[in-house]
Amino acid sequence: MTKEQILLCEKYSTEYYGIDFDQKVGIALQTLESEPLHALRHVDEKGTSGWFIWGGEFKDDSEFFQSLCGVHLHKYCPHILKYLALKPGYRIMIDRKGFEDIWFDNELIS
Repeated sequence: MTKEQILLCEKYSTEYYGIDFDQKVGIALQTLESEPLHALRHVDEKGTSGWFIWGGEFKDDSEFFQSLCGVHLHKYCPHILKYLALKPGYRIMIDRKGFEDIWFDNELIS
């Protein structure tokens, strides 16, 4: 996966900021069949990767996200893996038909 991640970082002119798959991600498992798939990355801290992943509409609910060790992502949403080397501050929105929107959101790191 690393080569694909490096190429994606180059495409968006950002440095490679790999994920430690032993760290946790916040993921809304119950939404992963909904599209589009969204992900955003905060600064990693305290054993977390900074990534939050959900499908469809975001819900501001304290139980929306579950904590999942990154090594399990290939089971739940393998199509997100190539994006996980984007540095903190990035947001992505993708679907299974090939739509891809990636942008930097400075508010995620400030």
